[in-house]
Amino acid sequence: MKFVPIIFFLFSIKLSLCQSKQEKQLFNSLTTYYKQASKCSDNHPFLNSQKYYKVIISGEKLLNLYPQTSYFPIVRKYMLTAIENIADIHIVKKYDIKNYMHFYANVNFTYIAQKDDLPTFISKYPNSKYTNIFRKIYNSPSEIDLKDNQYLPDTLYLVMIDQFYSLNNLNRKKFELLTKGYDIIHTFILQEANSQYFILVYRFFTDKTKALKALQKIKKNFPKAKLIATKPTKNTKILIPYERNTQFN
Repeated sequence: MKFVPIIFFLFSIKLSLCQSKQEKQLFNSLTTYYKQASKCSDNHPFLNSQKYYKVIISGEKLLNLYPQTSYFPIVRKYMLTAIENIADIHIVKKYDIKNYMHFYANVNFTYIAQKDDLPTFISKYPNSKYTNIFRKIYNSPSEIDLKDNQYLPDTLYLVMIDQFYSLNNLNRKKFELLTKGYDIIHTFILQEANSQYFILVYRFFTDKTKALKALQKIKKNFPKAKLIATKPTKNTKILIPYERNTQFN
């Protein structure tokens, strides 16, 4: 009987080594997928966002098996980049045409997106925890409506969840919320005098009525969410607030 603890100890070491090997293999595969996906060979990098699918699925598998992995900060970075490349989209309406665009862009076709990326992921990976998030974003995306002679909208209404002084802190919070199933995907920079704030945004619209509707919806889970009116700039991510800390009820 005295050999039982020794045998158990040796078995535990062997099991740990096997787990560490598998964890490293999963991480190496994730890294390979990320490097392959990050290579942009044309002027429209977001037309091929399906190459990020494997980054999301392999990262999800790694975190499911090893939730305390020491690779977590890198896995989070890779997965968030992949999720944003697929799902950080909005519709731009102009000349009676709807274009799916990435990040905050108006009619800059460098940022044009492939509208099939989300439904293809949803169909291909129904068991992924991110599938329902992508479905919500695809069914009710953010939207910019431009007049025929407009390049930038006059006003952009943001449904803001929170603000941060650090982009890293915002990204940590965004990934946490996405992992919990919240379809909160947009990031903006709010420029005010000599200060910059990174803001986490649920949806944005040029139509105030649509923005208010989205605000009331997300307030059920985020009571402190607020609507802010901003003036877009030529920089596709920087906005100027019209009414700082203003909440529309």
